[in-house]
Amino acid sequence: MLQLISVLFLLLIIASQLHGQQTIESLLSSLPTVSSSVQAENMTDMIIDLDHVLASVNKTEPVDSTIVPPPKTGFGDRPYMHAINNNYKKEDLLNRTLRLVIPKIEPPYVNYVNFSNSEVVRRGYGPGVVIEILKELSRRLNLTYEMIPYREGQWGSLENGNWSGAFGMMYRKEADILGGGAIMKSPEKFSDNTWLIVTAPFTWEVSISLEELVDERPTGRKDVDKQCMATHSNLDCASGVILYIFVRILIYANEHQFSMIQSVWIFYSVTLQQRGPVQPRSWTCRVLLSLWWMGSLTLWGTFTGALIALFAINKTTMPFYNVNQLLKLIQNGHWQIVMDGTTMTRTNMIKDSGGQTYKDLWYEMSVNRKVVYVQGTAIGVEYILTNANYVLFGPEDTIKYWVAADCRLKKINEGILPTYLSIPFAKNSEYSTYASNLIRELAERGFVEKWIRDYISFMAITNGNNKQCNTTNTASSKYLDLNKSQGAFWVLISGFVFAVTLFVMEILYNGIRTLFEFYKETILTRPVKRCEEKSMELRFSQKINRVMSNEPEVMSSLPRLFLILILSPVLSSFDESYVKREISVDLPHQIISYYNLLRDLHDSPPVIIDQELSGSALSWARHLSMTSNEDKCLYHSRLGGENIYFAWSTWGYNELEFARAAIRAFYEEIKFYNYSQPGLNLPAAHFTNMIWRNCEKIGIGVFHMNYTSSHGACKVKGTIDRPAMGYMLVVHQWPPSNIISPIEFERNVRPPKRSYSFEMR
Repeated sequence: MLQLISVLFLLLIIASQLHGQQTIESLLSSLPTVSSSVQAENMTDMIIDLDHVLASVNKTEPVDSTIVPPPKTGFGDRPYMHAINNNYKKEDLLNRTLRLVIPKIEPPYVNYVNFSNSEVVRRGYGPGVVIEILKELSRRLNLTYEMIPYREGQWGSLENGNWSGAFGMMYRKEADILGGGAIMKSPEKFSDNTWLIVTAPFTWEVSISLEELVDERPTGRKDVDKQCMATHSNLDCASGVILYIFVRILIYANEHQFSMIQSVWIFYSVTLQQRGPVQPRSWTCRVLLSLWWMGSLTLWGTFTGALIALFAINKTTMPFYNVNQLLKLIQNGHWQIVMDGTTMTRTNMIKDSGGQTYKDLWYEMSVNRKVVYVQGTAIGVEYILTNANYVLFGPEDTIKYWVAADCRLKKINEGILPTYLSIPFAKNSEYSTYASNLIRELAERGFVEKWIRDYISFMAITNGNNKQCNTTNTASSKYLDLNKSQGAFWVLISGFVFAVTLFVMEILYNGIRTLFEFYKETILTRPVKRCEEKSMELRFSQKINRVMSNEPEVMSSLPRLFLILILSPVLSSFDESYVKREISVDLPHQIISYYNLLRDLHDSPPVIIDQELSGSALSWARHLSMTSNEDKCLYHSRLGGENIYFAWSTWGYNELEFARAAIRAFYEEIKFYNYSQPGLNLPAAHFTNMIWRNCEKIGIGVFHMNYTSSHGACKVKGTIDRPAMGYMLVVHQWPPSNIISPIEFERNVRPPKRSYSFEMR
C-alpha cells in the first residue's frame, strides 16, 4: 500500500509539472529543423558562387573572416588570447550598456537571441553557450546589452580594403561585442593594435566532416514475412499438383504413385525436414525435389538472416572513416565537399596547411572544383540530405548538434585542423580581461563542456528521437525481404522447367525403349501370340493392342506405331486399371474358391469374404510392399489368423497363375504336419491356418509394387530399365486360427476325406 501511494504521489507531481508547461510538440516547433524536401530554385539561391569564393580567398591575406590577425608590433606573446589590462577595477565596469551584434544563429554556440529566462522555459533549452557566457557576464557586472540589428548572417571578410559583415560593424565601431564563436589559429598569438581583440578561448574546436546516413528501420518485416510464407505455401500446393501429374504419367517408368495429399505433403516435409519420406525413381521427380530442396534452403536462410538481423545490434557501414579515405573518394570523383560560405576561415586553413593531405584536398577544391559553398551550416545539412555523395565540413559541436537532431546524419570521429573558439571584443575593450577570466573560470569548472553535452543530449531525446529516428521506412536495405529472397523462387522455377524438360525426355526414352523391345520380341521372332502376350504384360491400352494385332498392318504403319508407343505412357497413365496398384476384383474370388475347395477336402465349412478383414489385409500388404526390412523378407502383424505370400517377376504375373501359386504354397506345407501328433508346427502353419475348421470369414488383400532394387531381404532383382513387379498377398481370418493347444489342433485340423491331387497347370 505504501508503495502504491508513493507511485501515485510521483505521478501527481509529474502531472502538475506538465500542466504548467507546453507540450513537447509545441516546444519542438521552435527548434531549428531540416526540411525533408527542398525546392531546386530555393537551394540554388542558397549556394554561393565558387568563382567568387576562390577569388576572395586568393586576394585576401591569410587573416580574414573570423581568424584573429597575427601580431605585428606592440605586445608580444601572452599566456592568454587577449590584451592583459589590469588598470580597470571591477567597480569601473559595473552598470553599463554594451552594443552586441549576433553574426548568425549557429547551434550550440548561438541558438536564439533572447536573454530572458521565460524564453528558456518556453523553448525548453538555452540560447547557446556564447549567450550563456554573456548572460553570466551581465549578471556579475549588471550590464545591459543593446542588440544591434543584423540580418546578413555573415561574419565578414576583407574586400578591397574594407571589412564587410559583422566584422565591418566592429571595424566601424558600431558594436562592442560579437556574439559568436570566432576561430583562432594559435592559442599563443594575440594582438592589441588592430580593431578587435578576443577573449580567452571558451572551447576547443575540431573541424569534422558530416555525411548522410540513411538509417533504415526494420519496419514492414511482418508483411514481408507474411508474403514469403504465403508464397511458399502456394508453391507447396502448386508443386504437389505438378508432382501428382508427373507420377500419374510416369507410372509406366515405375514411379511411385502418390495421392494428391501425399504429393503436397512430400514438399512440405522437404521444407521442414530437408528430406522426403520416399525417394522418387524417375529423374523428373528427383530433379524437381532436389531443386525444391535447394530453394527451401535459400528460403530458410532468408528467414534465419532476417531473424538474426532483427536481434543484432545496428552497425553502420561508412564509405570512409578518415580524411585520407575521403580524399581518395574525392579524387576518384565519387564525393564532393560542402562548406559554409559565410566565413572563409576554414577554407583559408585548408589552403594554408602544410600537410600533404590538405594540399591535395585544396587542389581538388580550387582546381577540380570539388566543393560547394552554401549560406550557413543549416543549408549545408539540407544540401547533403537532398544530394547524394556530398560531405559537409563544419565545427565539431555544431555537427554533433545536427547529428542529434536528425538520425539520417552521421559524423566521422577523426577531426581535422584543430582551432580555438573565443568571443571577439572591440579593440582596447575594458571588459576583455574580466571576460577572459570569467571564461577561464567557467571552462575550468566544466560549465562549457557540460552545457554543450547536455544540449546535444536534449536534442537527441526530443528533436532527434521523437521526430526523425522514430519515423518508419517502407523498405529496408539491411533486412532480408521477399525481393531479396527471389533467388530461392528462381531456383524453384528452374526446377520446374528442368523437370518438365526431363519429363519429355523420359517419355521419349521410354517410348523408344518400348518400341525397340517390341520390335525385338515381335518382328524378329515372328510369334504373333507372343506379341499379344507381351502387349498384355506391358499393359498397353486397347487401342495399341488393336494396332499391333496384325503384323503386316504394323509394318506398314511404323510412323503411326512409333507415335502411339511414344504416347503410350501418357495414355496408360489415365487408364484406371493400369494406375490401380491393387489387383482386380476377380482375384479375391479366385483365391476364396481355392480356399473353400481345399477346406471341403478336410471337412471344414466354407468361409466368406469380409470387407473389414479385407481392408486390414490390404493395409498390411501395402505396408510390407512399401517398407524395406533388411533382416526379414516377410513378417506377420501378429493379429492372429494371417497367411502371407510374396512373388515377383520382371514380366509380370497372370492373376490366375498368381492365385494358384499362392494356394499351392500354402497347401504344400501339409507334408510337414503329423496328424498323429496334433499341435502347432511352424513349417505347416500356413496349411493349418487355411483349413482351420472354426474359421468363418476371411479378408483378402493383394498389393502390386514395382521394384528397381532389392526389397529388404526378399532378394528382388529389379533395375530402373527392367523393374521387378512384386505381388504381396495377405489373408486375414476370423476367428483366429492356429491356437496353441493340441486339443484345438485335433478338433480344427482334420485329415483329408479322400486322396487329393492339386496340380498347377
